[in-house]
Amino acid sequence: MKLAVTVANIFIDLIHTKLIEHLFCIDCEIHTCLEVFDELNETQQGILNEYRERNLLTIHQLSEQEHSEAHKIPSQRHCH
Repeated sequence: MKLAVTVANIFIDLIHTKLIEHLFCIDCEIHTCLEVFDELNETQQGILNEYRERNLLTIHQLSEQEHSEAHKIPSQRHCH
């Protein structure tokens, strides 16, 4: 399964609460885009770069067309 983090606050909150490592322990490919990554401060980026270097996080640089197409995809939310 793939998981896309599209809001910087998800990373910010997980780092702040020291739960970020749990995100990368789940059995999912974690993806985000450069725009989200750029919203983080240097310390937060450094933490995520450690996961990127271990191939646990993929950061995509989207073209304008890809960015537009991504916004058209309905999100899937599974709440139980």
